[in-house]
Amino acid sequence: MDDGHRRPDGQHDILDEAVEAHRNGGTVFVARIMVRWFCGQGSSGAVPGVAEQIEAIERVGWRLEFFNEFRQFRFGADKQGDYCMFRRHQW
Repeated sequence: MDDGHRRPDGQHDILDEAVEAHRNGGTVFVARIMVRWFCGQGSSGAVPGVAEQIEAIERVGWRLEFFNEFRQFRFGADKQGDYCMFRRHQW
């Protein structure tokens, strides 16, 4: 549930949701991870925060299976992020 609360590490409770979904026996977890920085077309560079959020979710028992980037233009704002699909990791 998105109540607007942000954790000090900026992970917007996504980790709590991943833990709960795993605890409840889910086999698939889908997360929308917003990108705070955009390289620009044709340039390369690290995308701060995304790798850390993926790693945190994987540490609680999920494995990144697929991701798709999106770009959204609404009310004059340009937002970019990734939809990430995780599957329950089989140890």
